[in-house]
Amino acid sequence: MIKNKIPSFILLMLLFVTASVAAARSDHVKELQMKAAQGDTQAGFDVGKLFEEGKGVEQDLGIALTYYSRSEFADEVNIRNEANNRIKALRERYYDIKKKAESGDPKSEYDFGTILSVDLDYVRIYLSGNEPKAIDWFKRAAEHGYRPAQKRLARAYLGIIRLGITHLSIDINVEKSLFWYSKWALSGGVSDQLEFTKILENYQFARLENSIELRKKLLTQAAQNGSAEGMLLLGYFIRDNESNDKAAFEWFIKSANKGYPRGQFTVGLTLFFEGNLTEAVKWLELAAANGSSDAQQQLGDIYENSVPPNHQLAFQWYKKAAMNGHAGSAYQIGRYFHEGIAVPKDLIAAWAWYSLGIDCYRYSHISDDSYSIEEELSLSDLKKSKEEYEQGAASGNRSSIEKELSLADLKKAKEKYEQLKASVVWHSD
Repeated sequence: MIKNKIPSFILLMLLFVTASVAAARSDHVKELQMKAAQGDTQAGFDVGKLFEEGKGVEQDLGIALTYYSRSEFADEVNIRNEANNRIKALRERYYDIKKKAESGDPKSEYDFGTILSVDLDYVRIYLSGNEPKAIDWFKRAAEHGYRPAQKRLARAYLGIIRLGITHLSIDINVEKSLFWYSKWALSGGVSDQLEFTKILENYQFARLENSIELRKKLLTQAAQNGSAEGMLLLGYFIRDNESNDKAAFEWFIKSANKGYPRGQFTVGLTLFFEGNLTEAVKWLELAAANGSSDAQQQLGDIYENSVPPNHQLAFQWYKKAAMNGHAGSAYQIGRYFHEGIAVPKDLIAAWAWYSLGIDCYRYSHISDDSYSIEEELSLSDLKKSKEEYEQGAASGNRSSIEKELSLADLKKAKEKYEQLKASVVWHSD
């Protein structure tokens, strides 16, 4: 008898598509959060809905309430009304959520904790002094095995999150934080365990015994199980903790050969700093073709600083990176238009690109409630300072241009900026 069986390559394709969709949803939420931070009340309301419904993000009724509450002050009457209706509808569910929580339902315990952590009016009016507080519900849900609660509790023990009026009811406790992080990570998949290894780099954990050994164990397991990200992170670990550049590069190559853009970028950057420019460009171009804006930016730098400089190619690569949301590259394009390098001098375009660079910088620094640790070649501090310098320079240069533009031209610049912003593919490398 012949059994229907899904071929393994189709399963792999399905896994890839699922991961790609999840990444795209995450970037969509991040883009909306950026717009909300800039005062876009519709975007803020939409973020609230995503968190309430758990679409593209982990469901969190507390965060949803926070965004809805901000939207109640929108200028647009329809947004104010919708936000008010959403808050009322959520509050009508409080009683049922609380009852389920009291019956021991882990998700309801967590949901009620998130509500109590932000809805201070409800806390003041409806809860007596001896009722369980937000942190108590998180503890119950975590002890019942609910993973989001375990992670929330771990972060609380590090003092990372505020729990509304109850945030002072929990003391910093690194050992307890590590315990709950371990529970959360080890019951999850490879991506969670890799995130845990990044968390273990936090200076508060670095002092704990065996934290380095635990990091290497988890990274080695992920790499041996075929995770391209695990291979890359294991390479970083070996390079930075064991000073074995050769062994580290072998893991970088393995990661790159699996088609992982960050792995390809790291190989290219490593070869670049070793002076092997020809091979470096090959790997950087491969990473760039796979969507790495960091690789596109690096290629722009290479061509701009070559002897003689190739400003035309540099401009092309900077533009590709900028249109993928790279802040530094958007600044460079603004500079090219500002100074008339490889393109006719155009202050309107320069102002628009500088403005886009500022947006890209804000987008890249939106928190997704998890640690974000950049590791490429131990240049994280340099990269951060460069980004901050370029963001500041973009702001300063934009201000100087405004003094030279007429009101009509400034209006054109703002229109061009809006067109550019609408064309950017917001994503994380």
